Amino acid sequence: MPDYLPYKKFLFACLFVWALTLASIKRVPKIEITLNDVDLPNDYLTVEGYVVSKRFGMIWLADEPISIGNRLFAYITSNYGVGSVQVLKHDDARNLNLFSELKINQKVRIYGDYLMESNPPRISAYWIEHLTNDK
Repeated sequence: MPDYLPYKKFLFACLFVWALTLASIKRVPKIEITLNDVDLPNDYLTVEGYVVSKRFGMIWLADEPISIGNRLFAYITSNYGVGSVQVLKHDDARNLNLFSELKINQKVRIYGDYLMESNPPRISAYWIEHLTNDK
């Protein structure tokens, strides 16, 4: 009788490759960079707000925190309300990991180049400072 379980061999091979891949990945040590270490141009602009959305390579800021229901609706319509700003990473900050540790409804200050007059307004960030949510 033939062996009807070739998928088990395939599954085992996939798991073995996955385990080898995980074992070979080297963890990059986290480097703490402060605002003093960042080269900001003389004409930088600051924008403060709450992180209301995180997307691939960008975040959205708004004047107020956002609820879960409004967040889902705004994700579809890309409308986070009056005062919302789209924040991209500036080319000069491409080596910095600016957006990874941000959380939704966290208050931040963006140090960027200039506010582009588009709909929504956009700014390219050199640095992001985490603020407390206290008013």
